[in-house]
Amino acid sequence: MNTTEMEERIRFKVETGSSYGSLPTQIRWLDRKLRVWVGGVSGFVDLDSFVDCMLSDLTLVGCREVVVELFNKYKELDGVECDLLDTEKFATALMNTSILKQKDEMRRSVGAIY
Repeated sequence: MNTTEMEERIRFKVETGSSYGSLPTQIRWLDRKLRVWVGGVSGFVDLDSFVDCMLSDLTLVGCREVVVELFNKYKELDGVECDLLDTEKFATALMNTSILKQKDEMRRSVGAIY
């Protein structure tokens, strides 16, 4: 398994958890899930809390190493929050980069609308 597959699993969990709501609803749902896991005080989560949330709360089946890679892909690289993950940015980026959405846009660009 790689990070792309893990991202798709997270998207599926978010879609079903948010009752297939609109994209902004799905983003808020994931953001709140992560914030609740760390107490909701700030919009940032550390590595251990992120991994625990993904594997325990979202009950994703996969190896810890892939979740750690996912954290490293989206974590803040500079500033005071260095090595923390901004939950809102993560949720927005993750839900807006769906492979299914990209494939749908590709089909539409060549005229295959179905």
